[in-house]
Amino acid sequence: MSSGIIDIGFVVKGKTNTNFDFIPLIKDNMLVAYYPEHRFHTKETVVQVGLGVTIGPELFLKAQQNIRTRKLTIQNSREVNLACPSIAEASPAVKEFLHVAEDVSY
Repeated sequence: MSSGIIDIGFVVKGKTNTNFDFIPLIKDNMLVAYYPEHRFHTKETVVQVGLGVTIGPELFLKAQQNIRTRKLTIQNSREVNLACPSIAEASPAVKEFLHVAEDVSY
């Protein structure tokens, strides 16, 4: 984004470049996923190692077919943000996009 080609982007908060302005968009909870007939299909929450399951972000997992998901007993999430080089210097279109995004975030 530092080349100026991209006006705004979606990023996961973490060790990201501090040269950008960030707008929190959504908190994406981590879930456990497994095949539908797994022994966990009746459980509300699950946490254990070595059980042939996977843990991943809800936004990704809910779009997958033929899997079931459950909450983890230890809550973990990632924060998805919008990032742009400068909100103050953004184009009118980007500013309007940010305004709309703020209305639907969290």
